[in-house]
Amino acid sequence: MDLNRTLIEVMNRLSQVPSYPEDANEPVISTVDGDAHAVAWPCIVTIEGNKLIVAEYSDFVKEVVQSRIEQIAGVAKSALLGTKRK
Repeated sequence: MDLNRTLIEVMNRLSQVPSYPEDANEPVISTVDGDAHAVAWPCIVTIEGNKLIVAEYSDFVKEVVQSRIEQIAGVAKSALLGTKRK
């Protein structure tokens, strides 16, 4: 089976869904094998004098940093690990 053709067919069919339930996320299509290995492990740490804890930045990292990393050509997937709840 041609992976590119299948990917296009799945994307076309998903685009025909009129709406998703309010509490549901839209499906994510990935061609990355579950056994893929990370090539980078960036860490977010606070600098001396910063009173905020690292967990305070989790929304920013997820919404801004992670989404920009995923837009880089050749990046198949990113994952946000080790965050703590506020």
